Amino acid sequence: MSSSENEAVKTNSSDYSYDYNDTCNTSEDNSAQPALLYILFSFGVLGNVTVMWVLLRLIKMKTMTDVCLLNLAASDLVMAASLPLLATSSLNLVSCKVIRGVYQLGLYSGTLFVAFMSVDRYLAIVHAVAAMTTRSLRYGIIISIIIWIISTAMAIPEALVPRDRVRGSVYSQTTSLDERSTAV
Repeated sequence: MSSSENEAVKTNSSDYSYDYNDTCNTSEDNSAQPALLYILFSFGVLGNVTVMWVLLRLIKMKTMTDVCLLNLAASDLVMAASLPLLATSSLNLVSCKVIRGVYQLGLYSGTLFVAFMSVDRYLAIVHAVAAMTTRSLRYGIIISIIIWIISTAMAIPEALVPRDRVRGSVYSQTTSLDERSTAV
């Protein structure tokens, strides 16, 4: 290998960005992304509102599974509400925090409600007789409230910590990898 090929193969670590959390990085020009986000938002709202309407009007919330499904649909609506915020072009630090908070709330609550439904189904199938008292509507509502509180508590730090890039400037409380390598 010649010396020019050796130089071409060698790379500097500062040539790469190690910041994988670029929710608010607006440097990329992707004109199809807002259209896709609005389409996903439309289908998400339409589908989840339909599920909620069926659960509230036709089924009348009789079991813990109904409570799980209603809250999972509400969680998906929260997640869908973050999609138009991602599509907006005017991103500042406040809107970036709102986007992250709403997105994280939907993500955490959705995950916890799916886990709750899995435990509920396990109890209904494996321990059917023993779990009849704990699988009531009352316990379902109490557990749902607890899940929303936990999800909110988990999403608040994500919304409050300013770690995103907004129009080329970095809002970070810790030094970046590049700053650490030049300081040494």
